Amino acid sequence: MRLSGPPPPELGAAETALLIELVRASSGAAAPIRECSPIDWALLFDAAQRHHLAPLVLQGMRALGTNLARAPEEFQARLENIRNLELAKAIVRLHHVDELGAVAFREGMDLYLLKGAAFATTLYRDPGLRPMSDIDVLVHRSRFETWSRELERLGYSLLDTSDHASCYRRRATGVLVELHSHLTSAADFLGLGTGAILERSRPLDAGSAARLRTLSWEDHLLHLCLHASFQHGFRQPGVNAWDARAIAERSDFDPDAFVENARERRLAPWVYGGLAMTAALWESPRLRALLSALDDSVPRSILRKTRRFRAERLLAPAGNAVFGAPIARLGWSGWNLTTLSLLWAISRPRSPENQWGFGARLGRILQLARNHGLALLGSTSNAASALSMGPTPTSLGEVRDV
Repeated sequence: MRLSGPPPPELGAAETALLIELVRASSGAAAPIRECSPIDWALLFDAAQRHHLAPLVLQGMRALGTNLARAPEEFQARLENIRNLELAKAIVRLHHVDELGAVAFREGMDLYLLKGAAFATTLYRDPGLRPMSDIDVLVHRSRFETWSRELERLGYSLLDTSDHASCYRRRATGVLVELHSHLTSAADFLGLGTGAILERSRPLDAGSAARLRTLSWEDHLLHLCLHASFQHGFRQPGVNAWDARAIAERSDFDPDAFVENARERRLAPWVYGGLAMTAALWESPRLRALLSALDDSVPRSILRKTRRFRAERLLAPAGNAVFGAPIARLGWSGWNLTTLSLLWAISRPRSPENQWGFGARLGRILQLARNHGLALLGSTSNAASALSMGPTPTSLGEVRDV
């Protein structure tokens, strides 16, 4: 068996069904695996690895016991290697989180954990089951510069910046911390008030530092939906969708509060799109109920577009996406005045002192064009290679800006 080489653009039907059932089995949410078509184990491994699902796939295999005795030994061994590596990395990252919590307590500044940093010890029984590429944190806008200085004192250096976050790398360990002043790009345009989100926050857990907090479960789901659709142009690792399903299924999740917050006119199409992606992968009655409750808040064109979501494509092991280039996401809710307003908002230069200069605005537009594959023949881009699901060379922040 060969577990390398370029994968095809889609996951096969048999591999898709098995991957979904194995992840469900990791939490006891799947029936025993049925006999199915022959499995391309190399393809399945590539998809599980790319979508950060390998530890959950291994957990599902262990939960099902002998039902997957047909899986090659090399497949299981490589999953175990990833699982052990992710556990070791999680221990290092959680140490960094504790360190940030100590700073928050000492300085009297709240720190709000997002995504993997918040979920690894709350949604999962073992932090090694939830891989993450960085530590995402949200801070009050008035504290952003102070937190930037604190990170630098701890040995972090600025790696990249966008309109809503700055990414820092710890020089000694290579751990990335993404410091957010807003949940997403163009948050004000979307009507996503950071103040209200912080007011609805809660302590991370009973044993955490007094200043270490996280979002309400409803706001976490809102963030995950926007992260998948608006922020990353309908590209997301499958583990993010599994996070969303796990949150929606919690007994302390308030579906009515989520729907009320998601109904905002400019938010609803994007929230609906991200939620529909999750439902296409991890079908559940709760997810369908949430979509039904939002049906009357989005145009019919959005409902039709979400019917195109197919698990085989969403779990593709290659860099393919539903809507091609990142800039294509702008047509999700139709090319209209709202879209043009959004284009104007994201073309604003990053540096506050340059935001009103025509030259700086033009330079920003050209930078976005280069980073999204629209450069003139012979031109070059100084963007770093993507570290996420994007299909084009782009910096850590650029995909998030569109």
